[in-house]
Amino acid sequence: MVCSWAAALTCALRAMGVRTDYAEVMGVSGACFRLAFSSPDWDYSSADGLVAYDYATPGYAVFGYAPEMHGRTEKAERAEHRARILREIRSGTPVLGINLRAAPEWGVIC
Repeated sequence: MVCSWAAALTCALRAMGVRTDYAEVMGVSGACFRLAFSSPDWDYSSADGLVAYDYATPGYAVFGYAPEMHGRTEKAERAEHRARILREIRSGTPVLGINLRAAPEWGVIC
């Protein structure tokens, strides 16, 4: 599993009882990536061609889930946000995170 994001998602989905494999996750990801460039909102002059299209929502929907997008969590909301994440972990729902750092490399938590 060369792609760490797809590997983490594959493992998380399996842990939650979803019957899938790395090839399917990569295929869904590839289809969503392709849809991003078919979007009428695609900006061919953008340095990052994926910024105009939400490809996570249809991708996760294939597996029966809806992603949550969070920007910077304000200090006043951090305790509530942390408690919610802990509830999900304790209930057996893995938490996936991507783009966890303000740097070019990705971070993946599974």
